[in-house]
Amino acid sequence: MRDARGYWHLKALLLLLLLLVVTTQPVLADIPKVVQTDNTDLPILDERIWSISYWQMMAELGLVEVAPDVPFAPPSPSMSNELDEFVDGPDMLTSGNFATHQSENSIFIDPNDTDIILNSNNSSDWPLGQFYGASSLFSMDGGDTWGGQIDGWGGGDPAVVIDQDGIWYLGHIGSNQSGSANGITVSTNQGQSYTTYQAGASNGSFLDKNHLWIDNNVGSPFEGRLYAAWTDFYGANDGEVEAVWSDDNGQTWNNRQAVSDEVSPSSLNQGVNLDVGPNGEVYATWAVYNGPLTEIALGFAKSIDGGVSWLPATTAINNIHGIRSYGSMEQNHRKNSFPSMTVDISEGPNQGDIYIVWPNLGVPGVNSGPDVGIWMIKSTDGGQTWADPVRINTDDPADGNQHYFAWIHCDPVTGVLNAIWYDNRNSAYGAVEAWVGISYDGGATWENYRVSDVSFTPSPIPGFATGYFGDYLSIHSRNGIVVPCWTDNRNGVAMTYVSPYVTDGSGPPVTITLEPAITPPIYILPSGGNVTYDANVRYNAATPQHGQAWTQGRTPNGDLVTLDVYQIDFTPGMVINVTNQTVNVPGTVPAGTYQFVANVGFYPNFVADSDEFDIIKLGTEADGASDWSTSDWMDAELAAEGDKNLAASVNGFSIESATPNPFNPDTRISISIPDAGHLTVKVFNSLGQEVAVLYDNDMSVGSHNLTLSGSNLASGVYLVRAEIFGQTAVRRITLMK
Repeated sequence: MRDARGYWHLKALLLLLLLLVVTTQPVLADIPKVVQTDNTDLPILDERIWSISYWQMMAELGLVEVAPDVPFAPPSPSMSNELDEFVDGPDMLTSGNFATHQSENSIFIDPNDTDIILNSNNSSDWPLGQFYGASSLFSMDGGDTWGGQIDGWGGGDPAVVIDQDGIWYLGHIGSNQSGSANGITVSTNQGQSYTTYQAGASNGSFLDKNHLWIDNNVGSPFEGRLYAAWTDFYGANDGEVEAVWSDDNGQTWNNRQAVSDEVSPSSLNQGVNLDVGPNGEVYATWAVYNGPLTEIALGFAKSIDGGVSWLPATTAINNIHGIRSYGSMEQNHRKNSFPSMTVDISEGPNQGDIYIVWPNLGVPGVNSGPDVGIWMIKSTDGGQTWADPVRINTDDPADGNQHYFAWIHCDPVTGVLNAIWYDNRNSAYGAVEAWVGISYDGGATWENYRVSDVSFTPSPIPGFATGYFGDYLSIHSRNGIVVPCWTDNRNGVAMTYVSPYVTDGSGPPVTITLEPAITPPIYILPSGGNVTYDANVRYNAATPQHGQAWTQGRTPNGDLVTLDVYQIDFTPGMVINVTNQTVNVPGTVPAGTYQFVANVGFYPNFVADSDEFDIIKLGTEADGASDWSTSDWMDAELAAEGDKNLAASVNGFSIESATPNPFNPDTRISISIPDAGHLTVKVFNSLGQEVAVLYDNDMSVGSHNLTLSGSNLASGVYLVRAEIFGQTAVRRITLMK
């Protein structure tokens, strides 16, 4: 119970009256008005509750305002670098119906078929007339196309899972439009029909911020068991997290029990998130609030008997500073620091480890800006102890950027960690992009990628109260397939987008190795000299991507000097061998131990893989060149064992130049043909779409010039691809208008 028990019970009087009215008339527009009491001291609004159905009731009573329909800020081309093009596909709508709004997403990949993806979100019509509840949208082809229904169930807060038998479960608040119970909607035939059950009777309560999870661990003593949890208001466990479980596909559930009551906040426990361990352990985490509704700690509870009983709750971390009541966020909508948790159930080295992420103002424990970062804590002993927090967004905290709505998932097959959040590091004031973080080493290090193709400006959804734009995002992964899911309003309507990508559980998707001609360390005389080496690049991912390879020299004091940067368009299975390359170490370089470094990834921020060897300079000679120099990889033969060669030159057949480059409006493409034959020259945009055919006919031996006009093309990066006798040459060009 809360300290202000009498205060909240007074609020309950009005709420219970509302529930009597609402549960019989679930359509919000039809809720009759309740006469305001003359007692002006009677507290009416309970700001602890974040159920959108509750606040729509308050709006219907005229107690709060709803967001007006105002012109939206159009999206901007991402100011991020192309690093994200290295890993993800184009943004895809899970619903193409622009007459609806979607928010608060949950997504899940079928454990037996990664082409089957289930998504649920809070849906409504647009302009707002009716709140539909938790929708059911699905893809049967890995996210390329989507079907399902927008008209959903309950009062919101969707959470979806799929069991090992392919049964779909949609958790939501309420079996109708009220928040008086927790609902579970089940489909045994992949969305052809649904049945709704009740998990946790109302008992005079109002439930909020639920979560749903399932034990899909083959061999677990509780395999197939469903778990649901939420925060109770006005019931026997007011302000506490409650949990239930089901062994019969959601049809019946055990009695509600509090799992958070050993943690004693001054306000409430809210925003629960569930997961299971490799041996059937059940874990719950949530935000702990003080009086002003600021997140001050993260609660944690554990069950080792399948949810039948729970060990006393603890705090996973204290002295944090969440953002629910933080007034200096740029984005114009309500926010929170609800935690998200995942457990490694793979057969990898981190099996059983627990990870929790949340947004925090500054460094946890210090709790001052300027930035709001995404932080992670990790437990390797079942939640008994927790490591120091790690910041998983990699931009400089001194930049004061803001990151929020974090969600994390551990691939149950590969053990790779994937997280999603809103991020404004490259956006204009008030705008954000959707970003993901990937960790291959149990959360020790992270790489960040932009996954939304545009920067958009979130704003309250018109017709909804309390600045609502949804309260969470989602991400799910299985066997290297990752589906991030978020809401954005790039088209003026809040809608759900996904952008699937692929990870490799054994390491990064691309590797590079160096083989110097002499076994290192390589000694260079004081007068200077050359080092000869070969380089090998292998691309292991399943989808084509664009990236870079670049070489650097590391000085004895650790400074890195970039020497060359090469653009590469990778295709699945590609192997590139660069032979007989040289790096010249000038005589003026001081004596000491240096490293020659080759990287692959996206220059300069993301290093997917690197290799290096030592060069020892024996002395210094004042005369001669003062700068390092290298041979040009693009002047060498690049042997690619994939679908196509992506070198500018292959066996005498080459795209010799594009002049000018960058260009506007025209550029001249010079092509060298070693033997007469049928030549095709096509131009593709960064999405791989063909935008122009420059030539498709027989061509004689020699050098030939073709002109590309960019007058009808948008600014951006393009690839010119020439093919003859089964050989392919590619050159990257940039149109700048």
